[in-house]
Amino acid sequence: MAEVEAYRATHRKRDQNDDEPDSPSHLCVSVREYYCYKFQMHPGVFNPVLHGKRLFQQFAVDTYIKIESSRLDYIRNNQERLRADLYQGLVDSLHAGEGRANAVGKRTVLSTSFIGGPRDMRRRYMDAMALVRKFGKPDIFLTMTCNPNWDEIKNELLHGQAPQDRPDLVVRVFHAKLEELKKRLIKQDILGKVQAYVYVVEFQKQGLPHAHFLLIMQRKYKLTCPEQYDLLILAEIPDKKKRREDVRKKEPVRGAVLDSRWVVPYNPYLLRLFNCHINVEACGSIKAVKYLFKYIYKGHDRASVVVTEGNKADGDVDEIKQYRDARWVTPPEALWRIYGFELSQNSPSV
Repeated sequence: MAEVEAYRATHRKRDQNDDEPDSPSHLCVSVREYYCYKFQMHPGVFNPVLHGKRLFQQFAVDTYIKIESSRLDYIRNNQERLRADLYQGLVDSLHAGEGRANAVGKRTVLSTSFIGGPRDMRRRYMDAMALVRKFGKPDIFLTMTCNPNWDEIKNELLHGQAPQDRPDLVVRVFHAKLEELKKRLIKQDILGKVQAYVYVVEFQKQGLPHAHFLLIMQRKYKLTCPEQYDLLILAEIPDKKKRREDVRKKEPVRGAVLDSRWVVPYNPYLLRLFNCHINVEACGSIKAVKYLFKYIYKGHDRASVVVTEGNKADGDVDEIKQYRDARWVTPPEALWRIYGFELSQNSPSV
């Protein structure tokens, strides 16, 4: 009851100008919003959930699966309201590789509105390709990976905890760093003025989040010669010469003799600023465009094998079941979605 009263007081203060601040609509929260509140850190309040270590990870995953399952059940039970008949035509069956005439039109559709589903991924891919048609190929491919040893994470850990015990801290700090990187790239123009961009947040099987950015620069700031590449991506060997100047020159490094072919391109400013793995690549060919956009919108790795008798094969196509098959969720992804953080974004909108 105390939580309900606190929530009611908050809404009364926020909606004090409304005619009916105590109306039921002000007291309704979704399942996701409820658990988002339960996973928060409240000053001076002991939250046993955050002390569960591996049990906390399991609880976070189970919670998100419950939220996702309720959404999928709604889609399954409201196929007519979602106008599934629009997807049940011959063209859709052909795209799915369906060759049996008796199976045409028998589909359970996972709608585009379901974030992370195959139709949603394809829609985002087509939107991204529309940006390429309008503004040209991407100029920079940038990847940022979460560092679990960030001070912002370690300073908030409770006694005896490691970063893997607090996936909530990991995703919240990474989200803050991601927003800062986006501000530096888009608003402060640290790599030049950006004309259009897309980014996607993914999660490694170990759990850590990482983000892929594709930047299309304004014409004045496009990379057109080797000297401009060197200004963007600095790759130096100990004698301070660029790798292109003399790839045969060798230098002793930690007991081994290396040449500049061992040096990975990097951007010192971004590395020092964010203290994590940030890979900055220049997109040099139009041939890489489709691969890059397919790569960032590929969705989860999955493989599914079904063995049935030929005369007993199920003729219905169930996209919801196909999505659930081989679906894996890590604790950071579960909490990222529970907190309502964006998984992808493109600008300008299509």
